[in-house]
Amino acid sequence: ILNNPHTMRALSIVSDNAYNTVTVHDLPREEARVLFTNRSSSSKLAENPEQRFAYIRYIDEIFLAPLRASNPPRDILMIGAGGFTLGLEDAHNRYTYVDIDPALKDVAETYFLKKPLLPNKRFVATSARAFLHGQSQAYDLIVVDVYTNMIAVPMETTTREFLREVKRALKPDGIVVANVIMTPDFRDRFSVRYDHTFGSVFPVFTRQVVKPFNPWEPEPKPANVLYIYYNRPGMNDTAIYTDDKNTYSLDR
Repeated sequence: ILNNPHTMRALSIVSDNAYNTVTVHDLPREEARVLFTNRSSSSKLAENPEQRFAYIRYIDEIFLAPLRASNPPRDILMIGAGGFTLGLEDAHNRYTYVDIDPALKDVAETYFLKKPLLPNKRFVATSARAFLHGQSQAYDLIVVDVYTNMIAVPMETTTREFLREVKRALKPDGIVVANVIMTPDFRDRFSVRYDHTFGSVFPVFTRQVVKPFNPWEPEPKPANVLYIYYNRPGMNDTAIYTDDKNTYSLDR
């Protein structure tokens, strides 16, 4: 019944397959358009940049905007394509978007972006693990954003083994940014264990809670938390400062 064209149009469904049910909704008051996958907002286009999702805006402003005039152009890997909004207008750097849904690019171009991707954008329809396993190219920036709805993430992308493959695909001085939806103050087992897992591969990292939250709430809401790793020399240094061995003045 769901694949009946009349039903799909009535529900704003633009694609329905084994991987995703995709809908697109216009928000005239915000001059925006939102792409939903599996009943959860996945990507947002807006005339006003401030109307974009906060974590997308953060990634764009901190990690992508400074590269738009980089020389030479950088290699950027997006694991989880969403609506292809990250880097959308960047015609300079080389982008590879990886997503398991083979229909996603055509659907996004036709119904969401309403224009084709720029020539410097490549789409690979496969799973994240399959792509990384056969990958020989290295990247300057790897963004991992693989949520299929508000709470569901492919289990294979939560493991130490997956993160090791991500790390192997990173260039020297490259950066990893992983978007994780979790309780920002570690109220559940997943939040604690993912933090341990990420740290087991990337021992020195930054954790950015993108939007303000109330740590005193009895039941805090899940939030977008960005795990950020900089592949700098010396990141495997495990030394600490103690009273009897403090090299602080030499290390700065």
